[in-house]
Amino acid sequence: MGKYSSEVEHDQSSYRASRKKAHQRSRRSRSSSYSSSRRRSHSRGKPKSYHSDLKEKRRRSRSRDSYYSKSRSGAKERHRSRSRRASTSSRSSSEDDRPRNSSKKELKKDEYTSKQKNEDKYTSQQFSSSEPSKKLENIVIDLDKQTIKVPTVELQEPDNIFHYSLFSSPAARMEKTTPFDLTELDSCPCCYGTDYCSELKKVSFRYSTVKGTFNNLFSVKNTYFARNSETELVLKKLKDLKNCDELFKFGNTNDFLLNNNHKGFQTCDVETAKLLTKQFPKKNLNNLLTTFNTNAEPLLLEIFQKHFNWPVPKLYGFCGSVVVIEDCGVPLNDIRNYNWHDRAFVALQLLDAAEKFTSAHSIYRLYLTDISPDNIVINRQKLITFVDLDHAILQRNLPETTIHYSEHTTFEDYAFSIESICQSSISDHNIYAVCRLLLSPQAPWPMMKGGLLHSPPATIATKQIFELVDLCVDSINKTSRFLYSKRIRYQLSTIINEMN
Repeated sequence: MGKYSSEVEHDQSSYRASRKKAHQRSRRSRSSSYSSSRRRSHSRGKPKSYHSDLKEKRRRSRSRDSYYSKSRSGAKERHRSRSRRASTSSRSSSEDDRPRNSSKKELKKDEYTSKQKNEDKYTSQQFSSSEPSKKLENIVIDLDKQTIKVPTVELQEPDNIFHYSLFSSPAARMEKTTPFDLTELDSCPCCYGTDYCSELKKVSFRYSTVKGTFNNLFSVKNTYFARNSETELVLKKLKDLKNCDELFKFGNTNDFLLNNNHKGFQTCDVETAKLLTKQFPKKNLNNLLTTFNTNAEPLLLEIFQKHFNWPVPKLYGFCGSVVVIEDCGVPLNDIRNYNWHDRAFVALQLLDAAEKFTSAHSIYRLYLTDISPDNIVINRQKLITFVDLDHAILQRNLPETTIHYSEHTTFEDYAFSIESICQSSISDHNIYAVCRLLLSPQAPWPMMKGGLLHSPPATIATKQIFELVDLCVDSINKTSRFLYSKRIRYQLSTIINEMN
């Protein structure tokens, strides 16, 4: 502090001395000029030198004040910088001392270790931890050879593509993310067949929609979404079979179909089973038995072909445990908020399909036992497709001598009797299922709330169509549902034509 004050006092004294000399010089010059100028300009007021002197005094006063402020701030700053440099140098010197000491110790330790190694006196140290949770089991560290040995881990096959996508190595993801890797060809002949394997290598998974991505990652219902260069596809994977040896003991498909009507697909009698077997003369018997035992849908798609205007997807073929079919659109529940007339057009198609599956085929009647919004899809042209035919009853198309009337009960949402259907020559089961599960305002969950024809316009709400839907579900005198179906279709066709 003393040093700082002495510097300031010295600056002030030197300034005063120089200021005093300058003042004396200006005073002498001003006195001589002032006396002569005063005589000349006394009548005009104050002389010009007077004003210039005032300006000079003010200028000098400002310069003196700025000088003092600068000198003080400069002195303070010099004092602070000196103190900072001193503290920094002391700190850095203390920090530099520590690493030098530690590095010396490490060098001595390394020299001692290398000396022992050169004299063959060095033994590898065993590392252990006092905490059991941190103990390294089955891991060997050799400092002499500078190696670490770890136990080998047994690789496990991931269950689905989700594991490959998130938990496997990049190489494994590249190797196991194609549809062909789902085929499990080594399981054949316990498989669907191999006629589409060469084309399946050109197919890739599709992640353009949320549903497709979710199904591909989590293997929902063993269904995957894919595409080739021409169209969008759906891949259905065969469920794991553990009883193929028992399955192949059957000498023919007739015995199997009659003794295994518990997998969802049913044939009504021996004659129906024989007719069905004759439909596939070129198929391998083991492939045929495997398909019947797991999912008969691919075989039904070969009988009821889309090429002949059946409302089913196109079948492309088989490869191992994968069947490849056409992707025909979104589930029926996705059109809940469509325009009422568009939904009426869909309802008309559903009733047409119900009657077509019942009577239109020349050899068979097909009764669908798992009709739901998830198993019916609709495309951009609002055309419907039934995409899940693995739960069905197949019956020969015989003359209509006896008609089966599906019983409606209030204590069950939906029920049917396979025995009653097969004992009759024709059944109204398909029509009842469409009216009860899809069109009725009392359709049970998870069907569309309020039915497919919910929220009609005011001009249509008074139409007879809604009374006919209720009678199609349950009529007091058990009038034929075929009649009610015909009337409902006529009403829907009239409404749609009026709008067009």
